[in-house]
Amino acid sequence: MSSIAVIVSTYNGENYLRTQLDSILVQEGVDVHIFIRDDGSTDGTRSILADYVQKHSNVHVTFGENIGYARSFYHMLFECRQFVRPEANYGIRTETIANTDTVFDYYAFSDQDDYWKPQKLVEGIKKLQKFKSKPSLYYSNLQHCDKNLNPRSITDLHKRKNTLESVTTRRSIAGCTMVFNRKLYEDLVNNHTPDVVVVSHDNYLISLCFALGGTVVCDPNAYILYRQHTGNSSGETSGLKNRVAKELKEIKKVRVKKAGEALMARSLLENYGEQMSEEYRKKIKMISELDKFGISRMKAFFSPKFTTGDIRLTAVGKIKILFGWN
Repeated sequence: MSSIAVIVSTYNGENYLRTQLDSILVQEGVDVHIFIRDDGSTDGTRSILADYVQKHSNVHVTFGENIGYARSFYHMLFECRQFVRPEANYGIRTETIANTDTVFDYYAFSDQDDYWKPQKLVEGIKKLQKFKSKPSLYYSNLQHCDKNLNPRSITDLHKRKNTLESVTTRRSIAGCTMVFNRKLYEDLVNNHTPDVVVVSHDNYLISLCFALGGTVVCDPNAYILYRQHTGNSSGETSGLKNRVAKELKEIKKVRVKKAGEALMARSLLENYGEQMSEEYRKKIKMISELDKFGISRMKAFFSPKFTTGDIRLTAVGKIKILFGWN
């Protein structure tokens, strides 16, 4: 049975957290350990987490200050190997790290407010088992639901392109569907620090997998009931008005924080450039220059490789590239 570390970052998630954790704890066919970093919650989240630590030896919790969800995920992703052995529960801790070295067969991200079907993790592992020698990442479609988990639409990611250029054009892959192998995990943590995170934890990871010549697998099935409500990071995205509002919010975030694809690519080059093939080093170099008006931006705009396979999403992505908004 494969071991897997599920990484969770919580923040004021008391309303739906128990449903999420319970669905992870009953995952079938895996030895699951949940590593949670609370990112400075002020509601009842920490009390809920303390209760789970007392009841479940495979639930491990760190209480930290608010540093934002992307950095919070990465802090826990790095820390889970450093002070926990798979057979031992360390309870609730602050940011203190002991010097041990625990590794798992696989790793996954989880939100704090969804519901996972029992086979969610094992299905991802099945798809990755033949790629143990190279960095590999799995993702799947998901079932959009309202706040009460009533089904809405199912994503169609399996119909879209699955390349570095496509995910750069438009980020549509949900981190909560991802499962990745030990090789990708070790490549990440051995050449990186958790404070150097741009865009988001999941976007960085999938770009890294592509950049290192790894395998990225898409599953057309959906194993997550993805709860959408005004309190989560994705927000309510049904309807044209909400989708447009989300696009404008993302553009504003990139323009204000300068935290887009170009900055992420520069980080990848700095930390992993020597491990990349010449082909992918050139690709990442071009992406690193998308925030500057010049040849690289024009090449990406006119290149047929920078497409998602969806006309609408590609058009939005190309506009962002043209104006340096990604």
